[in-house]
Amino acid sequence: MLGDRDHTQRVARRMGLAAFALTLLILSPLAYGLVRAGSYRLGQFNLSDMILAGFIVVFTAVAAAFAASIAVHLLGREARARRRR
Repeated sequence: MLGDRDHTQRVARRMGLAAFALTLLILSPLAYGLVRAGSYRLGQFNLSDMILAGFIVVFTAVAAAFAASIAVHLLGREARARRRR
């Protein structure tokens, strides 16, 4: 039983890390590209645009971490329910 628990925790951590990495890989360049495209349309790209892009990337990282923690929590809950049965 203990081996099964360790395996479940390892899988949960890996899935959480994968969710975090995928969210960052997909959303960060997209957000940065949107800010960049808006700046090109206006004909300039200045420091405030870089700061805005930085905030978007940080916000995306926080959202990805939250999504990863939810995935780990749900997997842990499922594993506990499976052990009770």
